[in-house]
Amino acid sequence: RVRNPGGANVTRAVQGGGRATLAKSVEAAPQGYAVTLTLTVDRTLENVRLTDPLPVAASGAAAVRGPLTVQGPSLAGVNARAEGDSILLARVIPGTYTVTYTLLTDQAADAVVTAPDLAW
Repeated sequence: RVRNPGGANVTRAVQGGGRATLAKSVEAAPQGYAVTLTLTVDRTLENVRLTDPLPVAASGAAAVRGPLTVQGPSLAGVNARAEGDSILLARVIPGTYTVTYTLLTDQAADAVVTAPDLAW
């Protein structure tokens, strides 16, 4: 069983008094772990960076992030791409976005869960 990290929920103030919230959950999957990041925004934002550190084993081997899947409002120009420990979203409009991927690692469940962060 995998538990969510402390600090798995992040809220940031957006210009103009809006808010952006990011929540993370991790579940065991047949191959690795299924990671879900849920982003909720109430203002249009450009260049949103979801920082989601990949766990590193004691041997120094980093985990591997599988392909990203994004669901959210159809008019947003999300264009999600992974860049190191970050996931970049080009443009989001008000609504809820779900970013999922498979985390491939041989680490134990208690070592794979990392706390996310949010910036733009």
